[in-house]
Amino acid sequence: TVFDEIADWLDDAYDDLASSMCVTVDFDSIEVWNLTQDDLLGLGDWPTQTAGANDTNQMPPQCAALVLFNTSTARSQGRKFLPPFGVASQDTDGSVLAASLGNILLYANKLLVDITGTGWVGTAGNWNPVLVRFAAWTTNQIRDIFATQRRRYVGSGS
Repeated sequence: TVFDEIADWLDDAYDDLASSMCVTVDFDSIEVWNLTQDDLLGLGDWPTQTAGANDTNQMPPQCAALVLFNTSTARSQGRKFLPPFGVASQDTDGSVLAASLGNILLYANKLLVDITGTGWVGTAGNWNPVLVRFAAWTTNQIRDIFATQRRRYVGSGS
């Protein structure tokens, strides 16, 4: 089914990150939607992933590895903040360890590969419901420092 094929694709990508992610990360469920039709195609368990494998202390909740995905559409960059890593994924200078950085790159590259199903092909990208526009991811960028995702509130900056 479409759900099973997409779930396998996601499971394969996240498999590379499991050794860096904290054991507190639970792979609970996957939802697959046809966003253009607002239709739930499936909801189910992860094929093989259950939890992160890094049993060191969790990085502070504010810190996350970040993957940026470029598109060929102006003002449409994808951002994927990854689940919490263990402190063992961090070097003494605060940067991401080379092994974890390599795992992030493997993950990011797998998300750029089309999902080939039975009778269909899908691609990852950004969906903008306001503009009713999909922008496929074309390349990725990773950094060797952890990023911060700060929640914004009305009247508190840009």
